Amino acid sequence: MQTLFQIVGKIKSLLGFNRGRKGIQKMDNINKNNQQLSNQISITSYNILADLYTDPWYFPYCPKQYLNFDYRKWKIVEEIKLINSDIVCLQEADHIEDFYYQQFQDLGYQIQYALKPYRAEGILVMFKKDKFKMISEHVINFDNEIPDTFNKANYQRNNNALIIQLKHLISDLNIVIANTHLFWNPQNEEVKLLQTAQILQHLTKNYKQDENIILCGDFNSMPTSNVIKYITDKKEPHLSRVEKQFAKYVLIKDMMAIHNMFSEMNLIDLKSSYDDYLKTGKHPEFTNYTQNFKGTLDYILFNPNMKQFQLSEVREIPIDLIKKQKGLPSQDYPSDHLPITAIFSINQDGQDQKQNSEYINDQNQDDNNNNLPPTQEKQV
Repeated sequence: MQTLFQIVGKIKSLLGFNRGRKGIQKMDNINKNNQQLSNQISITSYNILADLYTDPWYFPYCPKQYLNFDYRKWKIVEEIKLINSDIVCLQEADHIEDFYYQQFQDLGYQIQYALKPYRAEGILVMFKKDKFKMISEHVINFDNEIPDTFNKANYQRNNNALIIQLKHLISDLNIVIANTHLFWNPQNEEVKLLQTAQILQHLTKNYKQDENIILCGDFNSMPTSNVIKYITDKKEPHLSRVEKQFAKYVLIKDMMAIHNMFSEMNLIDLKSSYDDYLKTGKHPEFTNYTQNFKGTLDYILFNPNMKQFQLSEVREIPIDLIKKQKGLPSQDYPSDHLPITAIFSINQDGQDQKQNSEYINDQNQDDNNNNLPPTQEKQV
């Protein structure tokens, strides 16, 4: 059986990255042009499967040794190293302090994270210290922001979102990165709708309509769901469908409150990077691949109104290779999810780009400022 390294090698040589509409540009070719790289920002989103969720009962098809954290953790680090994105958003990150923090720091990343309330796993955003400086951060604890008109007990699920604002050191442009992991249960779409509304409310309230905003995460929602359709198409939730499907779980007044919340907000626009780039109206066939479920749950969403960045590439998911597996995780794939990556080009029109020498001097001066402690869970 092929190892992860052999498979990644094939992916790099055969698949690589989409580049424009004229063909495929290999990952190795991207790294040959430093000037091109300085005008690009690569972003990866990846649910790495928390150690505490790897009970063999959930993955009976996976040999126990490949579920073991001591095996999977090195595979995950190697994947992150090979992908080599400028910004990485992880979900279900645990063992942060006792393992991942040092490993990712050694790869040149600054790490900010927020554990879920009452959980040992959470969301993590890391970025290359030689390319970015953190300006601000904010943690949304969804449970603390449930409207008083709601039956709060129905919506308290210990989920959160981490939002950080970065300055790109070469271009001097700011970019907002949001990372989230919505509630998992497919029978509770109303919970995910409310959590989505809370994120969009914060982004709309605190940033301009043309701000450089990227929202990553595991939304636990298919492309046809109310959650994703509202984010990308501004379609209001279909109450009749949701009420009929989940009448046992949700009060009608709560659904009406969610509906009104969406209707009253002039929400910021967001589009799916894969859908927008491929222009097919489709997302990847799957980003989560297990024996009993295969579907797209993970997204990199961006503000199409931003003028300073434009989507230029998306990473292909090796569908044919994955389909040879019974399910994930496996010997070669350490998580039940797959990493997704989008690359954005910097539009320098109207911008004064720094000279390389000035950038290097500024970077040396800011090294100490960039070594900030990791974010701890905040009640906001």
